[in-house]
Amino acid sequence: MEVLSEADASNPAQVEKNAEAIKQRGNEHFMAKRHKEAVECYSQAISLSASNHVLYGNRSAAHGGLGAWALAAADARRSVELEPGYTKGFYRLAQALIASDELAEAESAIENGLRADPANKEMAALKRRITGSRRRHTQQVGKGAVAATTGGGGVPKKAAKSIDLRRAGLYDDKEAPDNRTQDQASAAQSHGFGSRLEAAMRFA
Repeated sequence: MEVLSEADASNPAQVEKNAEAIKQRGNEHFMAKRHKEAVECYSQAISLSASNHVLYGNRSAAHGGLGAWALAAADARRSVELEPGYTKGFYRLAQALIASDELAEAESAIENGLRADPANKEMAALKRRITGSRRRHTQQVGKGAVAATTGGGGVPKKAAKSIDLRRAGLYDDKEAPDNRTQDQASAAQSHGFGSRLEAAMRFA
């Protein structure tokens, strides 16, 4: 961790310059998929510039790359608290909430993002995915209820009680929750989440 000289620490312009330099290193780590190092850089930059919404947004993305969805959501929330018009913050919040199966909150984040930027195509696409997944889930649950009542060959009771996000179409195979080990599942989630964020992210 870098330590500022007393002169630098007393110069607001220099502090911001140092925070920007550290942020850029974090961006480089993120693009190279070194998400842990990216988190460390963004955290250091935040310690110098705690009101910079972009830093929280970028750290949210890095947490997402590690599969740390609760931390990703917390940073995304902070980013939009600091800058209510920060569409990327709402997008990252929605992604983190989807990964945590918190679809109602994800929908709220998407609506807020669309209010900030009604023409945002990525946000609109995310909204369509959630709407479609809810519709398909409702159909699955209905079929499961019929099978449980009739004893037929429909959806098993266990499956009818939970959302199968892969079959509902909300996740791709790399993101979907499954029965692999936690490390394997987290790695797969991180890859899918990080890949889309790299495409969506245009660092400031």
